[in-house]
Amino acid sequence: MSRGLWLVAALALGLPLQAQVSVYKCVDDQGKVSYQQSPCPELAEQESMSVSGDTEANLAAAEEAAARRLAAERERQRVATRDALVRAAQPQPSATPRPAPDAPAVKCPATYENPGVLKPKVTDYYYDENGRRQDVYDSKELRMRYKSLPTKTYLKNAGLWPKGCPD
Repeated sequence: MSRGLWLVAALALGLPLQAQVSVYKCVDDQGKVSYQQSPCPELAEQESMSVSGDTEANLAAAEEAAARRLAAERERQRVATRDALVRAAQPQPSATPRPAPDAPAVKCPATYENPGVLKPKVTDYYYDENGRRQDVYDSKELRMRYKSLPTKTYLKNAGLWPKGCPD
């Protein structure tokens, strides 16, 4: 059983926490003393000690930490359950493929009767008193482009009028 689970089980059962720790006092060949939890190297003198018991503050801190971990785990499970319910309530994508779209819309050409969007050529610009850009157009060039558009009748008679465009 891992140490965290043991601590939670001890708290749940109300068992008093008694810690027993083995400490090794090691003296090396130069006389230097050190204390450690693992056994001393072979070249050093070793004295084993056992320390048991714990202070009230450490016990209270351990209980608080265990309670926080338990609350965090409950919150994690609550969120996981909520997320699973939300995912289950969402509609699932259908397995049937979508029907193919109809034939693409026919792009009708611009004509003299219906010029569509003729954008004039910008020859210059300036900024007005409000700081907005004002473009200067070549109106003569725009008139020439408009006049050069074919009529709908011409396109029909030449066989260039696409099927699907309004008459």
